[in-house]
Amino acid sequence: MDVNLCFDQDSVLFERNPAGRPDTRRHTVREVMMGDIVTTPSDTARLSLDVRAPKGIERIEVRNGKQVFKTLRPYAEPDLGNRIRVLWSGAEYRGRGRNTTWNGLATLSEASITRFVTINKWNPDSLLQQRNSDQVIWRTITTGNYMGFDIQTDGYAGDLKITTNHGDIVMPFAEIQLEDQRLDAGGQERQIKMFRLLDASLARRISHEMEVDLHQHGDNQIWIAVYTEDGYQAWSSPIYVCRD
Repeated sequence: MDVNLCFDQDSVLFERNPAGRPDTRRHTVREVMMGDIVTTPSDTARLSLDVRAPKGIERIEVRNGKQVFKTLRPYAEPDLGNRIRVLWSGAEYRGRGRNTTWNGLATLSEASITRFVTINKWNPDSLLQQRNSDQVIWRTITTGNYMGFDIQTDGYAGDLKITTNHGDIVMPFAEIQLEDQRLDAGGQERQIKMFRLLDASLARRISHEMEVDLHQHGDNQIWIAVYTEDGYQAWSSPIYVCRD
């Protein structure tokens, strides 16, 4: 993973956090990397990223702090196939006792499952399996993480109905596309989401450049979150940018 920012004006790079070490050494730069702390007079910066993963990349979220301002995928709407990904995630609250129990059933109305793959099913005692040709059932726990499954279908007609102890969602297959279809369920980012993927394996490398608008006040914490096809995540260290 390689993440850099370039500025169109001279900027100041600090070797240590100047809030705690005001006497830290400083350097004039126009390019910084992950973990750097910098002040700049520029309104924007040029973000360059290069990610290579051992498995296919499902998406990369480009963030400023908590805000996701760009989502990158190695595929587009016309590439989508008959593979649907269903994920549930979140926690009751922060701290001890945060476990969220998920009891759910997914049912296809006019299609059959031709392939079923679990995602992040680490506990062998938890239930997450296909039942018959048109159903998936689960009894699982999340504590802020996410888990779920992929199903490949023999057609793209009818509905996908998901019933859980935290709410239900019914979506026509035709409306499950590139962007997430979500059901928010309270708690700490507790939710169910579904979206379509390619039938084939996903690309394992994404290189991208883009302009990033910088906030006038406070820190800009520019970083990326990478989600891979097999359910793993990776995060870059933020680049901390303050306006001069």
